[in-house]
Amino acid sequence: MMRFVDQIHQAFRDTVRSGSLATAQDLPARLRDLATPPEERDQIWNDVLQAYIAGPRHQWATIVLEAMCPDIRHQADLSLAC
Repeated sequence: MMRFVDQIHQAFRDTVRSGSLATAQDLPARLRDLATPPEERDQIWNDVLQAYIAGPRHQWATIVLEAMCPDIRHQADLSLAC
């Protein structure tokens, strides 16, 4: 059975490979990049979330989850340590 974070990575790769959001391939990395000015990151998040609302939600959800994956992994590691 695949770990949740591995499922997230696989879903993101499948979405990019399908070509439906090929231009969004770099978005998760840009959303995680702390060197990006906060205003720019906020605008990118806003754009991604608006696109998620507009749909198709499944594909945009993979972008959101991939961007949040390091935080999800960190929280999972913390819960296992308890």
